Amino acid sequence: MTVDELKRKVDAYRKDLKAKSGKAVVFSETGPVGISLIEAIVAALETQQRQSEKLEKEVDEAGRLQ
Repeated sequence: MTVDELKRKVDAYRKDLKAKSGKAVVFSETGPVGISLIEAIVAALETQQRQSEKLEKEVDEAGRLQ
């Protein structure tokens, strides 16, 4: 998942919460965040980590070639 995909998911979640105005919304001590949103954040972070590790490897390899 990319950061842009995550932003779209968060925006859709926000709109869904606003559409429930006046209806019961489940809140926990951490707020109205569901596990699906947390999983999306984790997926975006994993993607960013893989990309970062790939770039670091490429930079290391390029440094050894010089």
